[in-house]
Amino acid sequence: MTEGDKYLKAKRFLIVVFLIVFIFILFGNTKSIDVGKKEGQNAIESSSIGNKEEEKRQNFEDEFPNIDESSKNIDQESQNKGKEVQDKNGKKKIELTDYVEFSIEEFIEKTRMPLLPKQGEKGVWNTADHTIRIKTDKDKIIYISMSWFEGNDEAKQLIESGEFPYTIAGISLNDKVLYPEDTILEDASRVSGGGTGGDYYTSLDLSRLGIERLVLGKDETVKSIEAGIDLSLKKSAENLEYIWEERVEQKEGASNDELAVCESPYIEMPESYMNPDNISRTVVWVKYPYLEIPGNLQMEHNANSVISETLEAIENSTYKKTSKNVLVQADYMITYMTSKFISVMFRVHIIDDEKEEKIWKCCNINISQNGEAALLKDIGITKEEIIMACNSQKELIDIDAYVEDYDTKWDGYCIRPDMYIFFVQALNKNEESFYEDRTLAVKLYKWYDK
Repeated sequence: MTEGDKYLKAKRFLIVVFLIVFIFILFGNTKSIDVGKKEGQNAIESSSIGNKEEEKRQNFEDEFPNIDESSKNIDQESQNKGKEVQDKNGKKKIELTDYVEFSIEEFIEKTRMPLLPKQGEKGVWNTADHTIRIKTDKDKIIYISMSWFEGNDEAKQLIESGEFPYTIAGISLNDKVLYPEDTILEDASRVSGGGTGGDYYTSLDLSRLGIERLVLGKDETVKSIEAGIDLSLKKSAENLEYIWEERVEQKEGASNDELAVCESPYIEMPESYMNPDNISRTVVWVKYPYLEIPGNLQMEHNANSVISETLEAIENSTYKKTSKNVLVQADYMITYMTSKFISVMFRVHIIDDEKEEKIWKCCNINISQNGEAALLKDIGITKEEIIMACNSQKELIDIDAYVEDYDTKWDGYCIRPDMYIFFVQALNKNEESFYEDRTLAVKLYKWYDK
């Protein structure tokens, strides 16, 4: 072989290698582009799903009768994250819930917080700049708040720079809102506070800190934090865990007394199913929560039995009351969740060939009584308080019948972080309603400054 042949052969070899490398790079880039497109599409789809969930939640809240705004947010895992917080200089901030078990004098000493008693208000203590407020009852701390709105210029500068030295439940003033919602409030139930502009949170994680409810005032960042303190929650939260699962039950059939359970129910009720112009079959679609409590099977069984009783009440109030074919759609929200009580509200939408109605079903669970149904008498309010709240209503309602069931009623009220709501029957019946007599939502607000 001549030198020229060798050169030509080497040149061809290099060209082949170059082409192979080029094709490999081109294929790799194409694959990367495809993956990027898929990831982008997944992000768009996730965003779309998130928007739909928020829209559904907003619709749910808007329809809730005589109540401000409410919502639920449940997750598979419950973790208390992010409690230790540092300022921008790396100095650990003081977590105020670490000191709520002390007297107010010891609280001041240990936190080195310059609190002064507020003149004219017994049991109220403020910092000089009014950024922090503490309320006590018989020398026990029952309420803590921090606010950007109340502070002077110096305090606001510290808050905005991240140097304000205190946190509540690991949350600092001026935190981005997504931070607490991704950490300590990840599994929390959220209820909007109507005109107050704040959101109320309850959860097992907060119970572990002795917080009965947490209120955040916010826009893009946290502007104010309020914590209602109930130290008995810490004890009842020991060795307790909630694992929530969302389930759907769907039944269909031509006859209401012979409905068959669907083995593969829809994740969401198709809008086409809720068409009043063509009701040839009865369809019942109910979304509900299922609660797992590891290590306590009896409590778990009792709690889910209370939920099952509520589902049965939904059935008895809808398709079982008529021989007509009807469409029934029910969804829920958890309005309250601590280590002592859980409250769930179901919205039930019913359509028949003449009309459509919405009714509401309440479900209250007493975790402190091994997951049994939570009775009116269990939640710490008196008959007198209920009667007083009912007497404030302008419409005539059947107060006597409601209070008569004080020792047995578990499904005629709803617990929220800011109030109790009693669903009391109106004395003037709603003749247009076939599925349920008209009730009025009576509010009894909860305060921490008694």
